Amino acid sequence: MKQTKTSPSCKPSRSACGAKSWTMIGEAKSGHPGGSLSAVEILTTLYFDVMRPRSFESPSGRIADRFILSKATPGPVLYCLMAETGYTPLDH
Repeated sequence: MKQTKTSPSCKPSRSACGAKSWTMIGEAKSGHPGGSLSAVEILTTLYFDVMRPRSFESPSGRIADRFILSKATPGPVLYCLMAETGYTPLDH
C-alpha cells in the first residue's frame, strides 16, 4: 500500500477524535470507552497517513482503500474519522 500524506491542517488531532468518541458513547449511554480510546492513534494514522478513504462528496472520483473494522468497540472513533473525511455527518 502506497503511503499518502495529509496536510496537518486537514488532520484532526487524536485528542479531538478521542473526545468526540467519548461524547458519542456518553450520549448513547452505551459502549466501551476503553476500546475507542485505545484505537484512536492507529485509526487516525491509518485514515490520514496511510489509507486513501473515499469521500462522500466524490464516491467514485478516485480509487479508495477499504477498511474493515472487525471489533465494534472502536466504532465511535471510526464514525468520527468518517465524518472528518466527509463520508458521513458527525451528528448522525
